Amino acid sequence: MPSVAYTPSGVDTDQGSTSYSRVLTPNEQPRPSKVVRPESTEDDRLIHTIRRMYQDAKRDRRERESKWSTYWDYYNGKQWPMQQATIRARPSCNIIRSVIATIIPIMTDTSPSFGVLARDPTDFQFAELMTDVLRVWWSRRAMNHVMVEGLMDATVTDVGILKVTWDEELDDGLGDVSVTVCDPRNVYVPAGASDFDRNCPWVIHEFFMSRGKLLLKFQDQEEAIRKADTYTKPLGISDGDTDRIHVISPVDRDIPAPDNVSPAGKVESDDLRVWEVWMDDDTVITEEQINEDETKVKIIKKKYPHGRFITVLPDSRSILQDVANPYKDGEKPFIRLIDCLVPRSFYGDGEVSPLMESQKMINKIFSVIMDWANLMANPCWIVDADSGVDPDMLTSQVGQIIVKKPNTNVIRQDAPPVPPQLFELYHTLMQLVDQQSGVHDVTQGRKPTGITAAAAIETLQEAAQTRVRLKERNLLVSLTKLGRMVISRMLQYYTEPRVISLTGRDDMAGTWPTYIRFLVENIETNDGSMYRPNTQVVNYDQGTNQYIEQPAVQGAPSIGEFELDVTTGTSLPFIKQQRSDQAIRLWENKGIDQEALLDVLEFPDKDEILNRMKQQAQAESQAAPPPQGAM
Repeated sequence: MPSVAYTPSGVDTDQGSTSYSRVLTPNEQPRPSKVVRPESTEDDRLIHTIRRMYQDAKRDRRERESKWSTYWDYYNGKQWPMQQATIRARPSCNIIRSVIATIIPIMTDTSPSFGVLARDPTDFQFAELMTDVLRVWWSRRAMNHVMVEGLMDATVTDVGILKVTWDEELDDGLGDVSVTVCDPRNVYVPAGASDFDRNCPWVIHEFFMSRGKLLLKFQDQEEAIRKADTYTKPLGISDGDTDRIHVISPVDRDIPAPDNVSPAGKVESDDLRVWEVWMDDDTVITEEQINEDETKVKIIKKKYPHGRFITVLPDSRSILQDVANPYKDGEKPFIRLIDCLVPRSFYGDGEVSPLMESQKMINKIFSVIMDWANLMANPCWIVDADSGVDPDMLTSQVGQIIVKKPNTNVIRQDAPPVPPQLFELYHTLMQLVDQQSGVHDVTQGRKPTGITAAAAIETLQEAAQTRVRLKERNLLVSLTKLGRMVISRMLQYYTEPRVISLTGRDDMAGTWPTYIRFLVENIETNDGSMYRPNTQVVNYDQGTNQYIEQPAVQGAPSIGEFELDVTTGTSLPFIKQQRSDQAIRLWENKGIDQEALLDVLEFPDKDEILNRMKQQAQAESQAAPPPQGAM
């Protein structure tokens, strides 16, 4: 090994000490003064920025995210620590699951009704068409299940997130609007965001996708995808684990390393981690525009007027695409569902967080009662050493005979009684749970204790739904945003002919459904995009026993701006009964017609009944004799 010599190179006048410089030996090669790295490209700087955004968002919600797994454990009944002694009873009186199972059916049992209203009177027919299309789409895409899944996230954790995109693979390649539920742990927003459309300049959605699907979707990035590193760490697990050792490259200290890599460097699967980044971008460009007088004028405009959409493979530092937001409305394709609103916060409050402490105390009380029951069923024995009784023979069997020596004792020790204050504490905690959750006996269909008057019970029923009505209003806001975003996707992408079937309308004859073939024509103008509906009605002809196509109708161009009226109704049993009684009284006094009455009653086969009534009325009018004195 070559020796190293040091010689003084001067005096540090500020510190009054001598400094030394290193002198190389003849056999040693000089080293560069600093590490020479290749010049960073624009893609490298963009990836570095996105990683910083991701890390800042993860750090901001680290404390909140660490509680979400505990919330789901409490909902699923895992409410005791694993370190507790096994000899102690660990019952779980799952009040949290009961509360959530009461709230969600009330909010989702009645499907929401969407009414599309035209801002311009000339768009009235267009708005009616979009109302029918939206209603059929809701049923076809099984949105009732999607909303239940999203509300489960909102009630158990702090937020539920829906993603509204255009899926080209739906409807046999024709494409349709798709709404999926995102895991809140995989969607990242900046600190200070209030909603996806308020104080939220960017959103990062993290998910896994197989290498094959990525190759099919991004065929121009085949080389980057095939060389990409896999990363199969389960999503939602915090990267801040301190009991593991991670080896991180010095140039990648801003992002945690995967923790699923084996010592040999192999990974567990071929899935790749993907980031979808939806962000606002104020980058401007300068273009030349020729006026009518053939003069050139330079104008400055945004490079991404509707926002920016970037797809990244973070573990291999590759950008698969960097394009403008494909949706003309410029909205980030996410909808937030909130159970209890928290001002100036992106996240709300679910049902688990305020009930956890009460749930722990209730479980503790039941544990004490169960331990006491175990002691009473098999109490302790006190046996003298010279009694001649083998302790293994004391099995507490019913009718057991124990033989002992004279003048010795074999005593069975009874457990002390349970203090009556314990049951009083239990009832107090149950009342506290009712106040915290807003779910009372009458909400769950049980008769209140100590109340028998019908008027008093009805008053309690009205008061018991106060908290549920607040949650329903929060849901109404989210449904309104969802409906507007879905309509925007339909106007943009429903450019190919598609068919919907309708029943129960006044212009329909018989019990056969009417089919509407339609498409939305996109017209680009200097002022922006215009939309023109093209419809063709196909009715059933009873004379020819076949469907007859009516002439196609082309609507007037529209700017596609509609108001959305969303109606949701609570499904509490007593509320339904009140609506039914009120509808019957109105029908008897001719305040509403038969169709409105059947709608309120939610009577099965309503359309078929109305058609039979119309046919019967027509037959009676034709068979009636003419009035006296008439021809």
